[in-house]
Amino acid sequence: MTRRSILYVFLLAFCLFIAVPTILFFWLLRTNYTNTLNESLMEKSSYTLNQMASQYDKELEALTYTMAVIVTSNNNSLLHMANDFHLQGSSSPERHLLENQLTMLTSINRGILSVVFFFDDGEYYAHRRQPSLNSASLRNEPWFTAAMANDNRAVYAFTPGESLRYSGAKNLLVAARSLGEPDSASGVDAVAILANVSLFDAVRPNTDTASGDFFVLDELGRVITSSAALPQPEGLMTQLTESVRTNTSGSFIFEDDRKSVLVTYTQMDLANWTIVNTVHMENLTRDTNRTVASALLFYIGFLFVFMVFSVLTYRRIIRPVRALTAAMQSLDKDGLEPDIQSDWHSYEFNALVSTFLNMSRKIRELIDEIDIRERRKRELEIEALQYQINPHFIKNTLNSIRLLAMISKNDSIRETTEALETIVSDSLTNTSTTTTLAEELNRLHSYFTIMWVRYGDQFTVEYDVPDELRGCRLLKMLLQPIAENAIFHGMVDRETPGHICIGAQHFDDVLVLSVTDNGAGMAQGQIRSLLAGDGADGHKTTRIGVRNVVDRIRLNYGEQYGLSIQSQLGAYTRVIIRIPYLSGSET
Repeated sequence: MTRRSILYVFLLAFCLFIAVPTILFFWLLRTNYTNTLNESLMEKSSYTLNQMASQYDKELEALTYTMAVIVTSNNNSLLHMANDFHLQGSSSPERHLLENQLTMLTSINRGILSVVFFFDDGEYYAHRRQPSLNSASLRNEPWFTAAMANDNRAVYAFTPGESLRYSGAKNLLVAARSLGEPDSASGVDAVAILANVSLFDAVRPNTDTASGDFFVLDELGRVITSSAALPQPEGLMTQLTESVRTNTSGSFIFEDDRKSVLVTYTQMDLANWTIVNTVHMENLTRDTNRTVASALLFYIGFLFVFMVFSVLTYRRIIRPVRALTAAMQSLDKDGLEPDIQSDWHSYEFNALVSTFLNMSRKIRELIDEIDIRERRKRELEIEALQYQINPHFIKNTLNSIRLLAMISKNDSIRETTEALETIVSDSLTNTSTTTTLAEELNRLHSYFTIMWVRYGDQFTVEYDVPDELRGCRLLKMLLQPIAENAIFHGMVDRETPGHICIGAQHFDDVLVLSVTDNGAGMAQGQIRSLLAGDGADGHKTTRIGVRNVVDRIRLNYGEQYGLSIQSQLGAYTRVIIRIPYLSGSET
């Protein structure tokens, strides 16, 4: 695992818990604010568009009303006067009366430019301003064709002023109405009112960068009127047309490589025209961006202050820590007295350095003590090697006795000598502290062989050990002291032969060994004395005893393992040993 310095961890913690969360906070704040602003603007824009549609419909209704008065007033008197004027020309007595009444009707709406009467003979008469087109060209206009297809219903259309060669207006609104079958009395088959689209400008709201631009499209996607000073982004009108085909009102965000535009639209009721509001997102989020920029400047200032604080912190905290680390490393590598400044500006570091110096001094004392013990241990090992000559002499002597017993054909002496030689030979040749359970049982059987020579048939032995456990490993000489205790305490004074059972069981990761006899049993005081190893029972061994078994188990395997004794006077004694289960491949 890679080790990191305190400064690295400190800066990493700052980035993870301060810098990154702050950046995420500003980003989420800006995103949520922009979304909320978009929703608010969409609602406001939809409301404004609905108000505009209502006002525009009222303007169209005013044109419709004017047309209805012209067509139906006083039993079609205006239609008759227009027809008389058409037939008689300027000499018609109805001319001045017709013009006065039409002037009175059209003066109410200043946006009306002309009233056109179409006669059944193919000609037309225009009040106020005369279109430059002839009658046949006017009758070929799309709005006239649409009006003739809808008897007695007003049709609204948009047409560029140049298409009618009409001076004084760039774009025109046309309200046309067919009278159905021509009235022979009036001779008029259609009436049209031409108006300037500027009449829509009076009801259009004032625009700014926040409210955006407003414009009106006809059913062909042509712009009737617009407040936009600049053309719309390429592709916006195409997407708008597709949206209008499926929904009469709605909103969407148009995006291209350069900008994003919020578009809201709704259709008018009387005419199949669409009122559109567009707001450039950069204008919408300008204030937000300024706020974010101010916050970013503040954050940069905060980072600068933090860096200054980090430098001061480095001098007061990191430098003492590094000095202490260097002293620890020198102590680890060189084993010398640590050379470190003990007078820092911080009380905590002074206390830490003082504790470290005391600890290093105690470590030096412990190292010296361990050196003394190791030297003494080596001295004892040399002495033990010097005494090994005696066991070799015993082994050679036992081998000679066994040969003599074989020559004299004395089996008891031969078996006893072989058993004793097995025990002595294992002690000399096998220096390992552990053995297998099978080898331990083999040595234990050799010990029983010697005891049978001494005590005869005073006890029998049974082995209850599964074959799969005979390969597990354990400390040497664990069972022999327990078996010796069973013989001395339970078998010696019996009048009838006794029985000893050697058992082994496996529970999860624990190996349980047991030595059970049906001898005299022991009182609780005897059990405590035996476990304490004080020799009060009169059979204290010289080198290995029950207490030695307990100590070796705990030293090698831990305090959770050990030895326990269950006994009842005059009935039985059971000694149970609990050690870790180690297979033959484990040591």
